[in-house]
Amino acid sequence: MERFDFGAPARAALAREVQKRLSSRRFAHTKGVEETAAAMAALYCPEQEGMLRAAALLHDVTKELSEEEQKRILDRHA
Repeated sequence: MERFDFGAPARAALAREVQKRLSSRRFAHTKGVEETAAAMAALYCPEQEGMLRAAALLHDVTKELSEEEQKRILDRHA
């Protein structure tokens, strides 16, 4: 199984990349989702906090792309 770095520096870099792709409104929402994920992790699975924060950062990363562009991405990576 492949391992990913979910530590704070990697998440900060991920957040910077995500921020480039989203409007300020959508990015503010994404950061709120990240904080909610962290709060839930603290209650239910603290050992998974980094991964859950990263997932929260990525959850809307293509939301503002056209359906056509989303399909192109899926075709490239499917």
